[in-house]
Amino acid sequence: MTDKIGPFENTLNKIQKKNYPVRKPGSVPPKTKTIQKYNTGGPVKVRPRVETFEERLSRLLYEYEDGPKPPHYDNPNIIDMENAKQPPKKFDNNDPSTYLSERSQRQKSVGWEAIMSSARGNPKEMKEVREILRKSYKSNPELLTDQEKKMIGVYKKPKQENIINTNLNIFPEPTKDIKFDPPIKEPKPVIPEKPLNEIIKERANLRKELEVKQLENQFGPGGLVNIIKDRM
Repeated sequence: MTDKIGPFENTLNKIQKKNYPVRKPGSVPPKTKTIQKYNTGGPVKVRPRVETFEERLSRLLYEYEDGPKPPHYDNPNIIDMENAKQPPKKFDNNDPSTYLSERSQRQKSVGWEAIMSSARGNPKEMKEVREILRKSYKSNPELLTDQEKKMIGVYKKPKQENIINTNLNIFPEPTKDIKFDPPIKEPKPVIPEKPLNEIIKERANLRKELEVKQLENQFGPGGLVNIIKDRM
């Protein structure tokens, strides 16, 4: 059974390849005498392909029936049928399934890169790419990158979060129409004209005179009053 060749697989087949002698035998596997190059002069790049039905059967036996590991299982250029023409998941640091170290994600990334490279400048293939992206978007929009969403016209610019303006003046200047009461002046302490000691002495003498008059009114002047007055 021969594999069906689609528009992606047919791209490299149009490029002519030639065999050239190896100039550095130590840089290639043993017994390698020639190397293929494009007609542009560069080395032939291995193009990813989808696994055959026989390879798929041996893989499923290995994964689900404890069968022997097929030789193509770890080949990064042979993609499982389930991963063929599927864009990789959008990278998420919290989701290990989006890491390239995960086999399915790695295959999708390799295959999708080859598809995008082949579709550039080819309207027919680019149309097929957009159809694949639309199906993936309907399944789970979060799987697509922003660039892929732009390709099918569904990209929406994220809304900007409200930013608090730290330059706001919380104490605005008063307008001319606002009138404020004048500030209350604190009363100044009264400073006596005479020294405090002199005032105390005068008040003591005044009280003494009042007490003497009371005694004179009660006992009469002289005599006992004079004795008490001298001791006051």
